[in-house]
Amino acid sequence: AAIVYQTTNGVARADYLGQFGTLTLTVVNVNNDDFGSYAGDGIDDAWQVQYFGLGNPNAAPTADPDGDGQNNLLEYLAGTNPTNAASAFTLSLTGKTVSFAPVTTGRTYSVEFATNLTTKIFTPLTGGTTVDNGTTRSVTDNSPINSARYYRVKISLP
Repeated sequence: AAIVYQTTNGVARADYLGQFGTLTLTVVNVNNDDFGSYAGDGIDDAWQVQYFGLGNPNAAPTADPDGDGQNNLLEYLAGTNPTNAASAFTLSLTGKTVSFAPVTTGRTYSVEFATNLTTKIFTPLTGGTTVDNGTTRSVTDNSPINSARYYRVKISLP
């Protein structure tokens, strides 16, 4: 067996003195980021093969093959299609409401804020109001503090 990018069925055959036997087996993918040229780049290998096939340099984490300004690592984390420029993660701010899309199954989204961009210290927003409308999520900062705040959305995979 070899390293695979997804769990794969296989067959083993043995011959000995004119006798032979076969065995059907399953080769299990135990690490999602260890296959060939896609190994160790922070993106699930099956995702890269799904969109780019095997060994394609357009699958690199920093590549932006659809030209939408979002590299493959962001597209993977956001759950968007890296070969379709219309499929992109969007973020907007209206007052103290952060809206972003798409919200994709299997991901966790956390809105964080900082009061100073020089220190780059972001803190999870707590006590906000969250409203989902289709694949768009809006989070309103209910803090009574009126000082400047800078927001970002952190996307995590389990």
